[in-house]
Amino acid sequence: MKMSSYLANEVLSAVTKGGSVTYPQLYISIHSADTGDTGANEIAEARQLLTTTDWGTVAVKQVSTVNAVEFSNMTVESTVTHIGLWDSLTGGNFLWSGDLSNPKTVPTGETLRFDAGNITAEIDPA
Repeated sequence: MKMSSYLANEVLSAVTKGGSVTYPQLYISIHSADTGDTGANEIAEARQLLTTTDWGTVAVKQVSTVNAVEFSNMTVESTVTHIGLWDSLTGGNFLWSGDLSNPKTVPTGETLRFDAGNITAEIDPA
């Protein structure tokens, strides 16, 4: 996953101005195409809550989920190609984006599941 410009600016401001960046709750979204830097192409399914306990230990500039994440009972058949992280259930600020290594078509009524460890947020993934 890559950090949005919004979040990068928040982190830089915190580091250089002595502030902090805290998001005790994050929400994951699913997307039908590249999110860009703003969270574009979001599929109309409710974002799923991720709390601090859903993430493992931060190491080597990355952190992965330790719990499964599910989008249950999809309301419309969708092909999911990207995911995003937000600071709010609706609206809010787009924080991170990532593409799925294998896009997934999920039929109406089915569940899209990301197993524990399958979502990783990175800073400077090079």
